[in-house]
Amino acid sequence: HDLIFAARYCDRVLAIENGLIAAAGTAREVITPENMKKFFEIEVEVKDDPRVGLSVTILNRYHSEEETDESEPNES
Repeated sequence: HDLIFAARYCDRVLAIENGLIAAAGTAREVITPENMKKFFEIEVEVKDDPRVGLSVTILNRYHSEEETDESEPNES
């Protein structure tokens, strides 16, 4: 569940969705901006870093409309 750790140290990565393997391969193949948005609802930047290998930066978390509505102050 630690994307940064997996990107740096794992040879192979699995993404499991609803109990089924949704993506499998190297960290570069699985940890993509598209997959991270789909599986974790987060926006990430993924790039090669000569010091650590694959570098993953989490840019923001997407919120559903329900979460957004609940977090806004009540005007009553």
